Amino acid sequence: MAWEWNNNPQNPDAEPVFAGIFGGASWQTYDWMIWHQAMTHTYGQNYANQTFVETWNSSGLFSTAPVNGAAMDNAFKAYMQSAGIWESMEVGLAGRIGSWVNGILDTGDSLAAGAKAGADTTKWLLPAVLIGAVVVIALPYATASAAKAKRAAK
Repeated sequence: MAWEWNNNPQNPDAEPVFAGIFGGASWQTYDWMIWHQAMTHTYGQNYANQTFVETWNSSGLFSTAPVNGAAMDNAFKAYMQSAGIWESMEVGLAGRIGSWVNGILDTGDSLAAGAKAGADTTKWLLPAVLIGAVVVIALPYATASAAKAKRAAK
């Protein structure tokens, strides 16, 4: 879309365009990346990051795309992670739900990996424990039998 200069993402001093509750023209995730790059080039990384996060988070919980869809845009997420600001960004209601679902899936993956590691450990741990238990239980009897045999031999 052709933006007026005051809303053009290539302008480091631009005013980002959020879609209203009923939609309308708004910046997409690539526009936000261009704006962040323009601010970084002009004002430096710290200023760009701070301004970006403050502006992005001012969109509100119920804002529409791209804020709601940002969590699902892998290129956008990767760019923001490389800039070091992804964790500071709010991603709208749909984005929060998406992040929550991704968190559950990541937790499930972690639990599955933990269960597999536990199963792998059990392969050698269980036999080792059983052998140890047999030794601990049998040792007193073996010692007593040896002492009894020694006394009987005298």
